[in-house]
Amino acid sequence: RNSVAAASSRDALGELEQEWQESDRILKNWDDDLRRVASILEKELERLDSSAEVWRITIIEAQEADVAPELLELASTTADSIDQVRASLRDLLSRAFALQGQVGRTQATVQTALDRIVDEEATLLNNLLRRERPPLWSDSVYGTSVKTMVGRAGNELSRSWRAIDHMVRGELDRLGFQIILFIVVGLLLRRARLHARDLSESDPMIQTAMTIFERPFSIAALIALVITPRLYLSTPPAVYDAIGLLVLVPVLRLVSPLLEAPIRPALYFLGGLYLLDWLRDLLEAAPLVSRLLFLIEMLIAIAIIIWVVRSKALHRPDARKMQGTLRFGLDVALGLTGLAVLATVAGFVRLGVLLGTGVLVSGYLAILIFAVTRVAEAIIALFLRGSLSERIQVVALRRDSIRRISGRIIRVFGVAIWLYVTLDLFALRDVVVSFLKTVFFTELKAGALSISLSDVLAFGATIVSAVLIARFIVIMLEEEVYPRLNLGRGVPFAISSVIKYTLITLGFLLAVGAMGIGMDRITILLGAFGVGLGFGLQTIINNFVSGMILVFERPVQVGDSVEVGGVKGRITRIGIRSS
Repeated sequence: RNSVAAASSRDALGELEQEWQESDRILKNWDDDLRRVASILEKELERLDSSAEVWRITIIEAQEADVAPELLELASTTADSIDQVRASLRDLLSRAFALQGQVGRTQATVQTALDRIVDEEATLLNNLLRRERPPLWSDSVYGTSVKTMVGRAGNELSRSWRAIDHMVRGELDRLGFQIILFIVVGLLLRRARLHARDLSESDPMIQTAMTIFERPFSIAALIALVITPRLYLSTPPAVYDAIGLLVLVPVLRLVSPLLEAPIRPALYFLGGLYLLDWLRDLLEAAPLVSRLLFLIEMLIAIAIIIWVVRSKALHRPDARKMQGTLRFGLDVALGLTGLAVLATVAGFVRLGVLLGTGVLVSGYLAILIFAVTRVAEAIIALFLRGSLSERIQVVALRRDSIRRISGRIIRVFGVAIWLYVTLDLFALRDVVVSFLKTVFFTELKAGALSISLSDVLAFGATIVSAVLIARFIVIMLEEEVYPRLNLGRGVPFAISSVIKYTLITLGFLLAVGAMGIGMDRITILLGAFGVGLGFGLQTIINNFVSGMILVFERPVQVGDSVEVGGVKGRITRIGIRSS
């Protein structure tokens, strides 16, 4: 309760929520284990009850048959042993049920804590414009002794270390795999660096990739650390904090060579702010100290932003393409950090922390995504110049196009991740998602037909996907398959045409289905469409059918000389609509 009340940010509440969720996960595992043990005990009791009944009947029949006393005594001893085991199992079953009850009550307590955190987060967001702390100039502000501050920081460090130690001890095999992955990837990238150096002399596009590959073990460390949350079964908040600290080293080493020399110090200062922010999290329970540290963070962040804005590297002629976007982003960041300082000084600490932390974390994330995208682009560039790619004809002929398209996809994906996380940092994600749902899923009805913007986008995306897939398959056939087959002239074009138009037709049918239109309506629409084509587009339809005949019957082929209506010429292309 005290921790929830003292939390001054959504991040702090999120860490508390993760801790309680981890406790809830452990309790659920215990409950599942107890249920499994109870089920086994019940089955064993049923089996022993049957055995006890058999031995009881056996003893009665033995007494009636006047068997030897030794056999009767042995049967009685066996029955008594079974009864003792049954009593022990019943005791174990009772204890298992009792433990299940305790676990259930503890789960209820954990759920209450989680509900309280959710309510507190909602309260935090609803009361951002309400002062929850006295202003710094107020007489009611009192300090915390250095001894108390150091003690709280030590306790928090000890608790974080215990959480990390507990996770590592429980999953040593995964830690070993992570270390092996780091070593193997580092060695492979070190070997690839030698290859990249040779290629960079003949291909200028590899030079940027070469800058990345000069630090192979930094790339390996970044990859090994980034996959940590997905690798382990449970990742407590202390581990996330440790990952964030460790990731700083490879990220700074990878990003700094890609920046101009005047901007590099700002990058290192930004990394130092992460350490200061981590220290502030340790002192969350000391409100005044945490508040003062946050003000120091914001003032340093303002100085860094002003430094970058006034940097000569930002005003170079070759940087004009991104200058407007960068300047706008820096101006917004400067305004938000300034507002965070004013809000924190005036006592609106949660508002200030929300704005300031959002700016800093979004900046850290932007640097991390920049590093990851450049690493991915470098790996793709090097792969496209490898021996395997050289053997794939379609890749070798379109190397530059593949590099550009893949680079754009990676960058768009990175921007989407940054935007999604940034909206969440400023508590705007739910608002934006709700607005987009309203825009995309609001249906417009016309009689029995209802359609929404999402249906239209799904229709367009399906059509575009079908065309791209058809184009890709045709290119693969033309570059990789047809040259290896002994086909007659015109046959490859006929096969490609059939595949292309079949895929596009299927894509159209799927697109219409994606709009929510049933097959019965599709049949009616196609019938009406066919009638319209028959009356209005007779010439085009005739040409289309003629083209199909030329494709399949192949009376003439590319390269033949023909004479039509006194005009002589050579066939250079046979198409579906025209040749």
